[in-house]
Amino acid sequence: MPISSALSADPAVVGPLGSLAMSRVTARASTLALRARVWQRDLDRVGLVVPFAFIHDLGLLLAAPRDQLQLGSRCDFSTLAGAEPSLIGAYQAILEDMAGSEAARRAGELKMNDALVVALLARLLTPVTQRRSLQRPYAVDLPSESAAFELTELDLTTLWAKLPDRQFELASLRQLVAARLALLTLVDALDVDTLRLLGMLGDPAGSGALAQVDLMRALSTPNARDIVSFSLELLPSVLETKTRPGASTHAAFGYSGVGRRGSLDGLVLTELAWDADEFVRRVIDDEVLYYARDQARDQARRLHLLLIDASASMRGERSTFARGLALATAKKLVLSGEDVILRFFDARLYEPLRSRGRELPTSQVLAFRGERGRNPVRVFTALASELALMTSREGRDVVVHLFTHGAHDIPRNVVSALREHARLSAVFVAPQGGELHLDYLNLLDAHWVVTHETLIDKEARAEAARGILGGAEEAPAVKAPKERESIS
Repeated sequence: MPISSALSADPAVVGPLGSLAMSRVTARASTLALRARVWQRDLDRVGLVVPFAFIHDLGLLLAAPRDQLQLGSRCDFSTLAGAEPSLIGAYQAILEDMAGSEAARRAGELKMNDALVVALLARLLTPVTQRRSLQRPYAVDLPSESAAFELTELDLTTLWAKLPDRQFELASLRQLVAARLALLTLVDALDVDTLRLLGMLGDPAGSGALAQVDLMRALSTPNARDIVSFSLELLPSVLETKTRPGASTHAAFGYSGVGRRGSLDGLVLTELAWDADEFVRRVIDDEVLYYARDQARDQARRLHLLLIDASASMRGERSTFARGLALATAKKLVLSGEDVILRFFDARLYEPLRSRGRELPTSQVLAFRGERGRNPVRVFTALASELALMTSREGRDVVVHLFTHGAHDIPRNVVSALREHARLSAVFVAPQGGELHLDYLNLLDAHWVVTHETLIDKEARAEAARGILGGAEEAPAVKAPKERESIS
């Protein structure tokens, strides 16, 4: 047996590993099966308690390419105590149907991380726990060595028998078979485009249970699919973005003076006229002179703040356009090496959603819903105060990208206060048949207007968004003349 005698007597190990006697999915690499340990831990955190075998089988079907899995019996289930052969046959039929779903067939290209797999498992396995009265009689503490999952048929039979009470596993199996239709319906309803977007953009929104909750909300949000489809239209051109080369800090320019720090090639030649002992003393006392070079100063990376209007005026197609464009803009910026923060607002300014590396808080952008009315003065006055504090502490250049509707009236003096600490650009979705009548437009470094007619035409909408993406990064970065672009 691949586990020690001490572990083989521990119910926290024997319980979950023994349940694999019901398993009908085998990973060709034990390191792949080890991922199920993480899924088990995170599902426990969100309060969804099911046998480890279900987590192992369904998770591998969703997370691993089909050629790395083998579907079939791992041991003779009919010989186990309390086993019902008809149930295990029905369970294998469910797994075979699930393996034929689009999400399982495309598992290799989706490359879902563990947090996303856990969110999917929580969504799929909820029917198993709804009418089950038995509780799991043991805690779970699976070993972290991949060898522990290299179990033979004899190992599985032995581990199953080591725990006399297996009613929890058997009752869960009955419930899963009874919920077959609900389970397969949920599998077929999985939106592969959403899974693909989450895989492409990443999701550092949180850790542990919080990450799973955000992802589950995103998967169940009604208008998330529209945002996902629109974002995927824009991403092919965005993903071509490269990190821009930064200014060099190495000696690449002419001499500008004399100093006591430098490299050997910059040594003032008269220093070699000293005798050996005196030269050594000057080196020790830091008196040797070097030519100093001109050098470009390092520039701190700019911070891009993407503000997304979540008020009642930004529902339906407006919300789809704003959030999809914001995600594409954020991805382009992080690929360029910039720092990005996304924030929602309605009558208040919500907490920052930060990018980490090249990963974006995608699930929170898809699932966020504002319900607090609208108060531009309060929101942008608070933002101006935060930017003043940020720039005084960090000394960074800030670029604000605003995604809102065409009637968003911000007092001119508030916009002027914002301009003292950041460069401003905005994308306005104009009302149907309406035009912009905002007195602060000339204070913006750049802005774009998307008409209602453009918004309802999918091809025109995508073309307009690509045009904005082409200028959304550069326009606020330099002191360009104020401009007004209208896309119609």
